[in-house]
Amino acid sequence: MTLDKKTLSSRIYEILRTDILSQKISLGEKLTLKALQERFGVSSTPIREALTRLSDDGLVQYYSN
Repeated sequence: MTLDKKTLSSRIYEILRTDILSQKISLGEKLTLKALQERFGVSSTPIREALTRLSDDGLVQYYSN
């Protein structure tokens, strides 16, 4: 049995990064915490962590509130 050592926020980061780079998420599209919580079925914490990493990479502009 192989254990997935990636954290939940890392998996969400990778999915969103792939969606942005493949243009499944359009340039200028607004991503909300609520919509992402519904999509991934998780709390806001891992989503915030993933968005912070995407922001650090220059792929999104992340604004709290």
